[in-house]
Amino acid sequence: MKTAGRKPVQVRVLCPPFPWRIRVRIVPRADYAAWPAGIAECSRCILTRYPECRPALRSPPRKTRARDYLAEQVGFEGPDNYAYYELGSAMNSAVRSKYRVGGILLLVLAGFAGSRFIDTGHMQAWPFWARFLFGAALLFVVVGAVVLFHSILSPEHSDLSLATLDDHRGPTLRRGLLIATALFLVLAALARALAAYAGISEDRTLVAGFGLALGWCTLRKPWWFWDHWKAGFVRGLIGDQATTIVYLVFAALLLYAALSGHSSEMVR
Repeated sequence: MKTAGRKPVQVRVLCPPFPWRIRVRIVPRADYAAWPAGIAECSRCILTRYPECRPALRSPPRKTRARDYLAEQVGFEGPDNYAYYELGSAMNSAVRSKYRVGGILLLVLAGFAGSRFIDTGHMQAWPFWARFLFGAALLFVVVGAVVLFHSILSPEHSDLSLATLDDHRGPTLRRGLLIATALFLVLAALARALAAYAGISEDRTLVAGFGLALGWCTLRKPWWFWDHWKAGFVRGLIGDQATTIVYLVFAALLLYAALSGHSSEMVR
């Protein structure tokens, strides 16, 4: 799209499948009106003459390069003076949302059935490892439902900070939730093993693990911890340096409670 007296810029227009869904009217120049039809015709020609190019239009990395090539065939030599269209993205998003809703319903039903199975007392005769695996699966079911629900409400934004703009960290946050669940289960299994073979209380191991995790997050300052709205509120009140000191003091108190044996009182 050319600007008045300036260098041409690349414009990426996202078109919904139905014209009445366009809320903002975009009036293209007269010589740009034939772009979509030309791109579609060129796409059909390439797919007909070169069947080996069909897989290139399916994978996301090659998809963009294929669109760039198709747009250039319509008459644009460089990437600075053409725009290309993505068709059907809104429809694909709606289909994905339906699948996610169905997945949430299945996970909720599985979680309810698992909790009812535990309440009936059928697991009392099971060995510890079987009960642990069943509880781990049930925990992953709950976290999976939360992850799918968050992907529907906020596909791109993480919703951890008070910022209203998309930070494009939503998928990373959802993967992090699954990884954090796995790490918590590893810590729980370690606490059980130390209690069985070393005589160390499970509460002390869990509190020590939480203290180490808090200290690591305070020193490393990952975005999902340091940019969280709670940490942001404290940072706004007392500053970054004072917030770091406060969190390190909390981590030290947790480690002291775990080492001194007062962790049971803190947990209760």
